Amino acid sequence: GHEQEEEEEEAAAPEETQETELEQALQAMRSVRFDDEGPVPEESKGGKSLRSRQDYKIHEKLRELFAKRQVWLQGPLEKQLGKMEDDTAMMRLLPLVAYQFTDGPWIG
Repeated sequence: GHEQEEEEEEAAAPEETQETELEQALQAMRSVRFDDEGPVPEESKGGKSLRSRQDYKIHEKLRELFAKRQVWLQGPLEKQLGKMEDDTAMMRLLPLVAYQFTDGPWIG
């Protein structure tokens, strides 16, 4: 009865937490217009988003990739990370190293 309901609630908690963290990361993503002449947004200092050794590895790889090439589409970026990332790690960590364009020549 009641104990089983509590166990089911506890089992759902990690997924809910993961979803909330992903939502927070997406909200934290800084956006700029392609033709903005203002300063480029600086890298975020989101150390609390780096929860594991794997997060640190992904974060460092993202920094390296953006140092080599400043603009990435999501698919090629995921391909570069390969097996390194889990389902949400890139989206959760991307706001720490990048910003997104809200418009531009590649947006149909």
